[in-house]
Amino acid sequence: MSEGDRSSCDARAAAPLPPLTGAARVSAHRLPVNSYTALALLMWTAALAGSLTWNLHRQRSAMHDLVLHTARAYFDKDLVYRRWGARHGGVYVPIAPNTPPNPHLSGLPDRDLTTTTGKQLTLMNPAYMVRQAYEIAAETPGVQGHLTSLRPLRPENRPDDWERSALERLARGEEQFDSIESFRGEPHLRFIRRFLVEESCLKCHASQGYRLGDVRGGISVSLPLAPFLVIQRRQTWPLAAAHGGIWLLGAAAIVTAGRRFGQWLREREGEEQERRSLEQQLHHAQRIDSVGRLTGGIAHDLNNLLSPILGFSSIVLEELPPEDPHRSDVVEIHQAAQRARELTHRLLAFSRKQELKAEPLDLARVAEGMRKMLLAMLGEDVELIVEPPGTAPPVLADRAQLELVLLNLAINARDAMPRGGTLRIAAREEWLDERSGALELPPGRYAALVLSDTGTGMDEQTLDRVFEPFFTTKSLGKGTGLGLPTVHGIVKQHGGAIEVKSALGRGTAVRLLFPATDGTAGRSLPATDDRLPRGSETVLVVEDDPAVNRFVCKVLADLGYQVVEACDPNDALRYAEPGAPRLDALVSDVIMPHLTGPELATRLAGARPGLAVLFISGNPRDELRPDSIGPANAPLWKPFTRGELARAIRRAIDSTRAPAVEG
Repeated sequence: MSEGDRSSCDARAAAPLPPLTGAARVSAHRLPVNSYTALALLMWTAALAGSLTWNLHRQRSAMHDLVLHTARAYFDKDLVYRRWGARHGGVYVPIAPNTPPNPHLSGLPDRDLTTTTGKQLTLMNPAYMVRQAYEIAAETPGVQGHLTSLRPLRPENRPDDWERSALERLARGEEQFDSIESFRGEPHLRFIRRFLVEESCLKCHASQGYRLGDVRGGISVSLPLAPFLVIQRRQTWPLAAAHGGIWLLGAAAIVTAGRRFGQWLREREGEEQERRSLEQQLHHAQRIDSVGRLTGGIAHDLNNLLSPILGFSSIVLEELPPEDPHRSDVVEIHQAAQRARELTHRLLAFSRKQELKAEPLDLARVAEGMRKMLLAMLGEDVELIVEPPGTAPPVLADRAQLELVLLNLAINARDAMPRGGTLRIAAREEWLDERSGALELPPGRYAALVLSDTGTGMDEQTLDRVFEPFFTTKSLGKGTGLGLPTVHGIVKQHGGAIEVKSALGRGTAVRLLFPATDGTAGRSLPATDDRLPRGSETVLVVEDDPAVNRFVCKVLADLGYQVVEACDPNDALRYAEPGAPRLDALVSDVIMPHLTGPELATRLAGARPGLAVLFISGNPRDELRPDSIGPANAPLWKPFTRGELARAIRRAIDSTRAPAVEG
C-alpha cells in the first residue's frame, strides 16, 4: 500500500527522514526477524503437538480394539464349549456335594444313571458346566467369566451392578456391551454379549417358559488391562521421543534460518548507511515488499501444516463423546489451530494476498487493537489518542481492510507532522437524513470513524484532488498517489463514504461513515455443523501434500463420495484417457509439480465434459490469475475445516448437477 498522499501534498511537506545509524538499523529489524522466528517455532510446536496428540489417540483406540477383540475371543471360546455340551444333551458327572442331581432336570427320564460298576452319575446341563468352569478359573488371576441372567435359577448366577445394567441393555435389543471398569481393584475391560435360546436349550429350559430365540441372559468377560497398559507404555515413549527429535531438528532449522536472515539484513544495512535519503526510502520499500513475500510464503507453509491439524481435530471432536476425558485436550488443539488460522489470514491480509470476509465489528475496538502497531509507526514525537468505545454501532466490514485504512491514514498524519503532534481516533454514532446528500448515502444509522491530526493541513486546490489516483506533490520516492484513492475504494466497497476537511496550518480531519448493522460485534469459534451436505459422486483428489491429501480423502469418503487419489498431475491424467473410469468432480491443489491445478482441470475437462472442479490452495491470491481458474472455481483457502470442505465440494458439484439432499 502506498504511503500517505494527503497532508504531505502541501508544498511545506516534511523533509526526508535523517539517515539511521548502524545500531538503529540493526535494532529496527531484529524484532521482526525474531518475531517471525518465534512465530515459526510456535507453529512448528503446535504442529508436532497436534501430531503427537493424534497419534496417541489412535494408539489408544488401537489398544482398545485389541483388548475388545481378545475379550470377544474368550467369549466365543466359552460359547463354543457350551454349544458342544448342548448338542450332546449335556455331560454325566459323578454325584457329589458340588454336583448333586439338578432338580430343574427332574423331568428328564435319563437324568440319573448307574454304571455297570455301580457308580452313580447325574446329568449336568451345559450352562451348569460353564459356570463350574468359571468358578475354577476364578481361583487364579487372569480373565474371568461369569454366566448371568436377570432371572437366575442359582445364586451363583446373580448379576453384579454392572452386569445388571448391561443385561437390561441387552434385553432392550443390544447384542453386546463393553466398558472399562474397576474390577477386583484393578482396571478391566468388561464385556458381555447376549445368548439366545436355541433348539438344544429347550430340552432343559422349556419348563421355565423360555421359547426359541428368547434372550436367556449373557456371558460376561472381565479382561485385566495391566498387560496391555504395559505394552501401550512401551509404544508411547518411542513415539514421544520421535516427535521430540523431529521437533528439535525443525526448531534448529528455523532458528538457523532466522539467524541467517537477520545476518543478511544486517549486511544490507551496512551497505546502505552512506546512501542518500532517496535511496534509503527506495530500499526501505524493497524490504517491505520482501517481508510481504516472506509473510506470504510463511503463511502458505503454515496453512499446509494447519490444514490436517484443524481438520483431523474437528473429526476427533465429532467422534469423542462429551464425557471423554481427552475431549478438552482436543478442544484446546482445535482452538489453537483456529487462532493460528486467523493469524495466517492477517499475515496475508497485511501483504494484500488474501480475500477476506466481512463480519460485525466495533470500529473503536479495531482502532484500539492497532494501537501498538500505530505507535511504532508514528514515532515517539507523535501522541496517539484512541478514544474508548462508546455508542458507535457495529458495522459489517472486513477487519483487515479497516486496519489497512487506519494504517494508511496514520501514515498520512505522521508525514503531515514532521515536528510531532497529536493524532486522535474516535468512533461515534451518526444519523443521516435527506439533507446529507453530499455524502451520497441513503438516510439512516451509521457508524463514524474520525481521525484528526494537528499537522500542516492542505489548501483547497489540493483538497479537491486528494482522491485522484497518482496525484501527489511529494518528491520522487516519497509517494505514489495511491494512498487516499485506495482508502476511498475500500470505504466505498463497504457501502460507506469518506469526508476530508483540512486547512493550512490547522490540521486535517478524515471522517469515515459505514452503514450500521444489527449484528453483535465480536468473534467466536464456529460451531460444529451436524448437517453437512453429502454425496455419492466419484471425486478425484490431486494434492501433493500427504497430510492434506489424507484429510481431504477421509472427509470426502466419510461424506459418502467415491474417492480416487492421484499423487501428482501426471498420475491424474490417466483419467483423461479413453475407457477410464467415470469422474464427477476434481479436487486439486493449484500449485503442483509438472502441471498447475487449472492446467490439469482444463485437460481433464476436455475428456470429461461437465466435470465439477474445486481448487484448494494456500498460495497468496495474487499468484492465481482469475482467467486461469474461472469465476465458478474460486479456490478453497487452506487451512479449511471439514464443514468448509463439505460445503465447497457440494457447491462445485451442484453448479453442474441437481442439488444434493443434506443429511
